Amino acid sequence: MIGVSIGLALAGAGSLARHVAPSTSPLWGNLAPVSAFIPFVVSALGPVNAFFTQAAILLTVLYGIHRRGRGSGIWIFLGIALAGSSSIETIPSWLIIGFTTGIVLMLAYLLVFRHYPELLLITTGTLVILSAIRDGVQRTYPLALPASLAGALCVAVTAWICFRGTMDKTRAGF
Repeated sequence: MIGVSIGLALAGAGSLARHVAPSTSPLWGNLAPVSAFIPFVVSALGPVNAFFTQAAILLTVLYGIHRRGRGSGIWIFLGIALAGSSSIETIPSWLIIGFTTGIVLMLAYLLVFRHYPELLLITTGTLVILSAIRDGVQRTYPLALPASLAGALCVAVTAWICFRGTMDKTRAGF
C-alpha cells in the first residue's frame, strides 16, 4: 500500500505541476503503437519496457545514494531528467514538472525508500500503469483502451513478481 500511495502522490504532483504551466499545443496522445503491424501487442507490451527502464534508472540512483551516504538532492536532478524523457512543451513547464517530481522523489526517499528500497518497484509500477491507462483513455486508435488495460495488467504482474523476489524474509516475519 505504501508503494502504491507514493506512486499516486508522484502522479498527482506531476498532474498539478502540468496545470501550473498551461499547454501551448493540443494533446495528441501516444500515436507510436499505431505505426506497428499489430498495435494491440505494442500497446500491451510497451508499458513493461517503460517499467524496466524507469525501475533500472531509479534503482541505480538509489544504490548510488545508498553507497555514498549523502546526496538526497540528486533526486531533484533525476526528476528534471525524467520529466525531460517525456514530451517537453516549454522550458518553464519542463523545469516546473521536473522540480516537482524531484521534490516528491526526494521526500519519498527520505521517508520510505532508504528504509525499504524494494517499494521503489511498486511505486514505479504504479506510475507506469497510470501512464498506460492515460494513453488508453485518449483512444488514439480503436483498441487503445483494451490494449492499455492489458499493458497495465502486464506491468502489475511484472512489478509484483519483481517485488516478491526482493522481499526480505526476516522483515516479513518468516
